Amino acid sequence: VKVRMGFLFVQYILTVCIIIVSLYFGKHLSFLQNTSPGFRTEGILMANLQHERRSYGGATMEEIRAIWARIEQIESKLKECPYIEKHIYGAQLFNGYETKVFNDEAQMVNCVTQFVPSKFFDVFDIPIIEGEISQREGYSDYRVVLNRAAMKAFGYQSLDEAFIRWESTQWSYSVNGKMVKGGKDLMPVAAVVEDYYSGHLTQGIKPMVFVLIGEQVTGIANICLRPGQEEACIDYLKKITQEVYNTDEFSYTWLKDDVLDIYKKDRQITIIYFVFAFIAIAISCLGLFGISLFDIRQRYREIGIRKVNGAKIKDLYRLLFRKYVVVLVVAFVVAIPIAYYLITLYTQDFVVKAPIGIGIFIIALLVVSIISLGTLFWQVHKAANINPADVVKSE
Repeated sequence: VKVRMGFLFVQYILTVCIIIVSLYFGKHLSFLQNTSPGFRTEGILMANLQHERRSYGGATMEEIRAIWARIEQIESKLKECPYIEKHIYGAQLFNGYETKVFNDEAQMVNCVTQFVPSKFFDVFDIPIIEGEISQREGYSDYRVVLNRAAMKAFGYQSLDEAFIRWESTQWSYSVNGKMVKGGKDLMPVAAVVEDYYSGHLTQGIKPMVFVLIGEQVTGIANICLRPGQEEACIDYLKKITQEVYNTDEFSYTWLKDDVLDIYKKDRQITIIYFVFAFIAIAISCLGLFGISLFDIRQRYREIGIRKVNGAKIKDLYRLLFRKYVVVLVVAFVVAIPIAYYLITLYTQDFVVKAPIGIGIFIIALLVVSIISLGTLFWQVHKAANINPADVVKSE
């Protein structure tokens, strides 16, 4: 029995650890999915409305004019739609790339560089902290915007002192047949915007540099819908696609769903941990059931003698439960630091993470206690209510 109780003790430690870890990952997943990324996600539809060829190679001028006529017709229909607040083309929140950027004192910071239209910040409700973001004037009018994290990383306190440049060429254009390359010379910062998470929350806020480009009327449309008009707007978009292109092909996604998809792997990990926790509980209950069945059955004679000598039912319950409660409590005390270490080890590289909190430990103890004591109850109840005379005859 002692050897079996030792195995049960180890099983309890593993079970409690897995339950605590699974509860934490469930809490962490909820934290990730319910934390604001710093930009608008509600009511933003991303739709592919333009079914045009990607290149004009081999196309005649008449075909090109027809293509642009359809594009402009789509644009006109979007502006007329009463269900749409605002829209923008070709602006993605997560398509930046990491580059080396320098300030006017040659201090280098790894920043995420992203080319966006001037309406980008308005469409996604990203607040402007300082400066002004105006529409681009001409193809050579490149301006830069930093987020708050980039300003802090460069050590700038105000917009007036902020100048940056890239290590390598970021854009080029032709003037009078001569190619001009840009990005390697110091440029003044036009504005500063609030931070937002440009990817998984656990990666934290990254320093970002936005290069303002001209407005576009091609690509994926990011459409901000008026509240409660989602179905009506989708029907409207399907209708104009049918009118312009004579096709029922219409694909779209919601920005909120795309943000949640970032945490797809986290959801899978959480499910795996919960499955393993369920298996661990089942194995522990089977082990407990087998040990208690063997142990309590051996003590029937002792129980009978105690009842003859005046032992009450509650005394027998306390006697039979005590051993298993001690094992459970000691196993829980041992499991707490182990589970805490495992969680800390796994999340040590997370910049943003859910607090561990005492709640998950209490819930784990309650779950294991209720299931384990429930498993014992039937056998203990049966043993505590045996007839001493029957025990004496059989034993």
